[in-house]
Amino acid sequence: LVGADTVLPDGGVVNKVGTCPLALAADRAGVPAWVVCARDKVSPDAVEYAEAGDPTEVYDGDASLTVETPLFEATPSDLFAGIVTDAGVLDADGVARVARDHRALADWA
Repeated sequence: LVGADTVLPDGGVVNKVGTCPLALAADRAGVPAWVVCARDKVSPDAVEYAEAGDPTEVYDGDASLTVETPLFEATPSDLFAGIVTDAGVLDADGVARVARDHRALADWA
């Protein structure tokens, strides 16, 4: 059971780093992984999620390197059994419908 910072229109989930390996491990173990979030987390558009944390300085024995540390990652929709929202459980088609509804509202404003 994971949360979501954003649900992409294709049903993929953007969340903190570590979500994808967790979903992969659950899939491999035959355990269903679920996402829980409010329906307003569904984005009408694909979003950039490349936000990075503070750079970390590492020393590899010969030189000092600066390493960027990502904060978010995308997890594909096929790793989740469904997305539980305040409007019920959404599959990939349901997410696409909500994304279209959100796009229509954004275009109306």
